[in-house]
Amino acid sequence: MNKIFIILLIFIFLLFPLPVFADTELRGYYKNLLLKDEDKFLGANRLRLQFLINFSPELKGDIQYTNQLSFGDILFNTSMQEPDYSFFKTDKKLLAQDNLDWKHSFYRAYVSFNISSIDFVIGRQRVAWGTGRFWNPTDILNPYDPLDIESSERPGVDAALLKINLSRLSALSLVGALNKDISTTSIASRYHATIGNNDISMMIGKFKEDMVIGADYAGSFKGAGIRAESTYTLAKNEEPYWKFVLSTDYAFPRLYVLGEYYYNGQGSRNKLFYNMQKLLKGEMLNLAQNYLGLLLSYDIHPLLKLNFQMIYNLDDLSYFFSPSILYSVSSNIDFITGLNRFAGEENSEYGKNSTLLYSQLQWSF
Repeated sequence: MNKIFIILLIFIFLLFPLPVFADTELRGYYKNLLLKDEDKFLGANRLRLQFLINFSPELKGDIQYTNQLSFGDILFNTSMQEPDYSFFKTDKKLLAQDNLDWKHSFYRAYVSFNISSIDFVIGRQRVAWGTGRFWNPTDILNPYDPLDIESSERPGVDAALLKINLSRLSALSLVGALNKDISTTSIASRYHATIGNNDISMMIGKFKEDMVIGADYAGSFKGAGIRAESTYTLAKNEEPYWKFVLSTDYAFPRLYVLGEYYYNGQGSRNKLFYNMQKLLKGEMLNLAQNYLGLLLSYDIHPLLKLNFQMIYNLDDLSYFFSPSILYSVSSNIDFITGLNRFAGEENSEYGKNSTLLYSQLQWSF
């Protein structure tokens, strides 16, 4: 068993007597997830325990441990099998047989220090940069796939983050994220400021072997949210490219509407030149250059919500859409059911996928 995993596991068991020395809190959830396409089936039962430890007002810890049993045709591309961006190998298979997979892992494991105007976080964490909803060009350390069924599941990265609060409305962040190949370790900085009702950020860094500069903006106009985000990448193994996002949203009394345009300079307008190798390696999330995203959310009842999202590839005219229904069974139990539908011509980005039905039942505590 991996030594790092053993150390973290022992640390969790040592947390139980900590109330004598620190203020501790246990949270978590149990989730049952079922997925079905034309000829495959996948079920999963996941238990996640979150240990929050307050050693002092300045020193805190957050450890989230996951134990998951999956069964069926485990071939789906979901967040349960997403690419591993971590440096330390902290997941361990307890059982692996035909149509059965049992493993445990650490979703988060970090310690945070707060002294005056300085915040320091070290460990497995989520470094969330950017303002887009479907796409985040500046969120390079732990990118998110907009097709993911479990939108609340966001991968973490093993990193050290230093945030210096320059004033009440501005801050400078420095982050270093280890890679299995030390020469491709990522180092970046980001400056964020709030000016009136506008949030503006600028970033620059070395991400693995590429140099990236970027900026993002979030504001509002006559009640509508306005967001923009852009990066320019000096890539080592390909031509330099731009990525940018323009997004707007508006909340009516019972209806929320969001629209987003994404330009991906790393992709191609011709489906014959799609870089499938980079997609399979997790080095890019989209194959084409121009996309539109649409999100609708309607409150049928305080306990019942109808959601609809769609992504349209403007270059090869393929598309993905996903209607779903969320029902709040109680204050801490949610049930979601829906489908992911893919359509398009042969060899298009979304035309090769099939329809996927899914349901999620989650009990939070």
